[in-house]
Parts: sequence; C-alpha cells; structure tokens
Amino acid sequence: MRFDSDIFGLKSARAHVEEFDGDYHIATYHGVRDSWPLTIKRVLDVVLSLVPLVILLPLFGIIAALIKLSSEGPVFFIQERVGLNKRKFRIYKFRTMVPNAEQLMAQLEQQNEVSGPVFKMKKDPRITSIGRLLRSTSIDELPLSLVIS
Repeated sequence: MRFDSDIFGLKSARAHVEEFDGDYHIATYHGVRDSWPLTIKRVLDVVLSLVPLVILLPLFGIIAALIKLSSEGPVFFIQERVGLNKRKFRIYKFRTMVPNAEQLMAQLEQQNEVSGPVFKMKKDPRITSIGRLLRSTSIDELPLSLVIS
C-alpha cells in the first residue's frame, strides 16, 4: 500500500506497530515517546538558566533602578511575538524608550529612515538616556524571555 507521506504531517512523524483489538496497525507519533529524555532536558534547561540569572541578578537590579530613576513607567517592555510553529510567547526586555513610544511613532513617521514595515531613526527622540546606554551595549536584549518563560 502507498500513501502520501505529507498527509496529516507524516513526513516528520515516526511510525511504530501497535496492536488494537487483536489487529496490528501502523501508528505515527511526533516527539519523544519516553518521558525521561524530556525530563532530563527540562532539568538542564532550568538549571542552566538559573545559574546565569543568579550571577546577573545584581546587574539586573542596577539596570532596573536606573530605568526607574531616569523615567516614569515600567522597567520592562513586554511584547507578544510569534515563534516556531506559530507559537505565541512574551518577550521581556528592559525598557529603552519612553512609555508612550508607540503613540509618538505616528508623529515621527515622516522621519523614518528605512522602507517597509520597519521604523528606524538614528537619533530617535523616544529613546531615554539610559536606553541609549543599554542599546549601545546590547544589555537591553539580554534573554529575559528565556529565563521568565
């Protein structure tokens, strides 16, 4: 018997034989069947995330205090994004712009320096003084979304 392997996403599935009501059938599955590898991977993910988090916690505290002292609004910029297999997740970044940056963008549209859906300005007035420092050192992009989620 032949069948299209792309039907129901079977190209990436693994097959095995199962007995059901005295008859044998070909069953397909995605992912790891044994839970031990997944458990070990999860433990490693958590431990390997906590170690750098504990080491960087004093730096995170200093950055949070500087953001709070330099401007009003939240410390973190939270945004929902779409990842692999259209999975939605929240990303947490240190806030580098004024709290109402989204509303101010409409006033600055004519100064956009790139074409397409991206908005970019070399001297964006919405970026805070601490935000400039964080962006120049890429500290604003620390992987907080991986640690928190």
